[in-house]
Amino acid sequence: MDEKPGVIKQALKEANLRVHDIDAYAFTQGPGMFNCLSVSCSSASAMAALMNKPLIGVNHMQGHALTPFITEAKPPEFPFLTCLMSGGHTQLVLATSFDEFEILVDTGSLAIGQCFDRLGAALDLPAPQGYGPALESLALSLPSSDPDIPHFAPLPLPPLSSPLFEFSGILLSLLETLHKISPGSDPKAKHSVDPTGIKQAIQVGAAREFQRSVGEAFVRRIQSCLEKLKEDRGVVIKGLVASGGVASNKYLKQRFQSLEKSCGLRVMFPPISLCTDNAAMIANAAIHRYKAQSFTDLSDTLPRRKWSIEELSRPAGPSGDPAVEAENRDAGGS
Repeated sequence: MDEKPGVIKQALKEANLRVHDIDAYAFTQGPGMFNCLSVSCSSASAMAALMNKPLIGVNHMQGHALTPFITEAKPPEFPFLTCLMSGGHTQLVLATSFDEFEILVDTGSLAIGQCFDRLGAALDLPAPQGYGPALESLALSLPSSDPDIPHFAPLPLPPLSSPLFEFSGILLSLLETLHKISPGSDPKAKHSVDPTGIKQAIQVGAAREFQRSVGEAFVRRIQSCLEKLKEDRGVVIKGLVASGGVASNKYLKQRFQSLEKSCGLRVMFPPISLCTDNAAMIANAAIHRYKAQSFTDLSDTLPRRKWSIEELSRPAGPSGDPAVEAENRDAGGS
């Protein structure tokens, strides 16, 4: 909190701007952790009030979805699909305009980033940059020709009929397999793993099979949604945007790019620096809101721990869901 004035001053200096040059103040209003969101909410609200400028509360999932409008020389044409993959969300979303989105497949019991984290933690991987990059590095740490790398049995893929991305079955099945071959695992907990008893080649094989299964699940589900959109609504999708921290995984990127040939899609990935949460994507989403003169009232700046991307066609006020609003208010009082 004490660093805010210095951060603002440094940002203005790097942009070669004065505070009077700012046309509007944007901030991440949700979804996310209340305490983190409250920092940006309070700062932007204070600056907007002080300078008498418009305030724009941005849904950070919208920021991810619109990232190609920063990075691509030829941005995607609406409608397009965006696959949001992070530690908190796994969603396949149909984007029909800058502020109109429909969730086709939503987050299951565990977001894909959480699955990467849990497997990385179970293997006790060194993870200075997070378990996702650590697991990816492990999968690449031995040549494919290494004879000691085992071939795991195919892991169970989630059903195409489910409205959710459910990756917990893949994770738990793999942990159960590792449990059986790790001598020091707790015999009463079938998903516990003692990594000290598992050779590196086996860990590499596990990481590769996990990534392969996850990639296959994503590709199958995207193909299914493309077919349903065409058959049920006559909607032909030409573009797919992959975003969120997990989109930086090189193997998943290769699997997604295979859809270019099989489905005639143009697949777009942000650079790694813009895959995770960042200020540029929030500013980009805010520009579209600014052009539409869609501003946030100074009386409505409460951080929204839960805020569906489907709610963007109206201002970022109460969701209309009493349970969600009560939870947001309770978070503010904690």
